[in-house]
Amino acid sequence: MDLLAKSASLASGGHASGVRVGKLVRSHLRAGKVAFSVALNGRARAALRRHRRLALSVRIVIQPATGSAVTVTRSVVLHA
Repeated sequence: MDLLAKSASLASGGHASGVRVGKLVRSHLRAGKVAFSVALNGRARAALRRHRRLALSVRIVIQPATGSAVTVTRSVVLHA
């Protein structure tokens, strides 16, 4: 799972899909609900403190043992 920011202060260099500000990798999951937390990198933490909010995209890629990968993207806003 990747956390991506499109904010001008974080996504410098014209990254169309955003810049990664956090990442979580799990080798296996069970069916059902899964709870997790992802740490922000230093630039994202500083932007959240400065602006009191940070808009992010959460991109989850699920790769089953057989078959093709599925990508799910959601938008979230963090508030300090």
